[in-house]
Amino acid sequence: MQKVYLVEESELKDKLGQYISNTIEKLVSDSSISCELSKKLYEAFDLKDEANRLESLSTTIDKFDLSVRARKALERLGVVNVKDLTQHTEAQVYVLKNCGKVTMSEIKKKILQPYGLTFKENQGKLF
Repeated sequence: MQKVYLVEESELKDKLGQYISNTIEKLVSDSSISCELSKKLYEAFDLKDEANRLESLSTTIDKFDLSVRARKALERLGVVNVKDLTQHTEAQVYVLKNCGKVTMSEIKKKILQPYGLTFKENQGKLF
């Protein structure tokens, strides 16, 4: 006997979109595909919000109005774009030379918060 599942088309589209988005994000994080290619994939599957989020991740740090202190701290860490910043824990940034509470607050306020992003979760290790 064959089972029949009744699923709303919108629900199916949402679930498929989530699956595709998660798969593309995994490929990007594993560096299997470039950000440009993943953006094209998001657009091909009509996932415009994800494509915009990905574009924000590729925004270079020099596009932000940061203080010299904040910019130098991020350069020391090797951060080139927003995605690079999200790959570090808050502790990794905080321990940098001249990166105190004010600089940390500036980095969060100007780079992470506008995109709804956070630092990488600290998993019990500093580095």
